[in-house]
Amino acid sequence: MFGAGSQDQLLGGHYTAPNVRHASLGDYRIVHFATHALLPTDLPCLAEPVIVASTPPAAPDLKDALLDADIIGTLHLDADLALLSACNTQGGAQGGEALSALARSFFYAGARAVMVTQWSVNDQASAYLVASSLSHIHDDRSGGVAASLRAAQLAMLNDAAASPSSTLGNPFFWAAFVVIGDGGKPPPSDIPPMSL
Repeated sequence: MFGAGSQDQLLGGHYTAPNVRHASLGDYRIVHFATHALLPTDLPCLAEPVIVASTPPAAPDLKDALLDADIIGTLHLDADLALLSACNTQGGAQGGEALSALARSFFYAGARAVMVTQWSVNDQASAYLVASSLSHIHDDRSGGVAASLRAAQLAMLNDAAASPSSTLGNPFFWAAFVVIGDGGKPPPSDIPPMSL
């Protein structure tokens, strides 16, 4: 849809924390993490939420398979959208704190909007919502990231209404994603910073 090729993807064994840290992420306007996330309530040894990557071959521990909020905050992004279609980016007893920590780290890294999930998601429904949202963003049909997600959710609900046997009208399938931030462009560089 956006003309991305295989060189623009980190998949399988290539999707490691070191490879993410060294990728030229500032070249991309949309950065999508389709993976799993863990909260401190999932593993007692975690002090903060993490996004799970692949473990490099012969790694002595899991350190290079975890992208924590500190690592994410050091990524150099220039993204209109950081998309986390990962389980547990908000869920669990510390849900709000986890969402806040992950979203904040992406904002520190340079994202202008973050789309996250509120609970463990259905793969097929998520694939549809993500593709439909990105299609609206690509075509600039709906006026921003949040409006694009809304349009995708409404399309899913309309499809579910057209098929009485469909369960996709249940909020579990269409309401898991939320957008934080507006995805707007940064101010032009020729505008001087305001000082107080």
